[in-house]
Amino acid sequence: MGWVYATYASHESGLRDFPQKVAEKYARAFRVAPEFLMFGTNPPEWAQVNVVRLATNPTPATTRVLPLFVDTQADALRAWLEGSSEGVKQFVITDPGNMSARCIALSITSAAMRAKPPVAGEREILPGDTAIVDTEIVHFHPGDTVVLLLPSDSNIHLRKVIMQAGGKMVYAALNRDYGEFLEAEVVGRVVCVLTAL
Repeated sequence: MGWVYATYASHESGLRDFPQKVAEKYARAFRVAPEFLMFGTNPPEWAQVNVVRLATNPTPATTRVLPLFVDTQADALRAWLEGSSEGVKQFVITDPGNMSARCIALSITSAAMRAKPPVAGEREILPGDTAIVDTEIVHFHPGDTVVLLLPSDSNIHLRKVIMQAGGKMVYAALNRDYGEFLEAEVVGRVVCVLTAL
C-alpha cells in the first residue's frame, strides 16, 4: 500500500504519532476522513453503525466458577477429586469457551518450583500466579506442565513431562532441584497461567 508495515503498525497501535500528511495517505487508502484517523471525529457511515450497535446491544462476558486450591492443599484436592466440594473456595474466570467442566484453579504460593535459570522461551510460574488445570486431560506430551499428587504429601506439585531414552515418560521438577517422579497421581495438565500483577 506504499508504506513500511512496521511504521504503520506503530502508528496504528499508538506507539508513534503521525503527521497530517501521513493521516491523509492512510485516509485515502482506507476511504475515511483524515480527522477520523487523527481525532476520531467525522467517522464513515460503516463505523457509525458499528458504534451504535455495540453501544445499544453489549454482549456480556461469560464467566466460569472454578474450584480454587492452594499448592499446599493436596488433601482438599484429593477430596474434591473424590466428589467432595466441602470447604472449597471458588475462583471466577472469564470463560474462553474451551475449558472442560472439570477445570480447577491452583494458586501458587511457593517459590520452590521456580525454574533456575528460566528456560528460554518459557514463562516461569511464580508465587502469586494462578494455574488453570484441566483434570479431564489424561494424555500428556513431552513439554506439558502437569499437576501431581504424591502419597502422604500435603503439597500439590507442578512438573514438566519429559521423555527419556526408550520412550519412558517422567515428571521433572520445573527448577531441576528435585528428583524426577516416575510414580505419582497425575491430576491434570496446566492449560494456562494467570499472572499476578
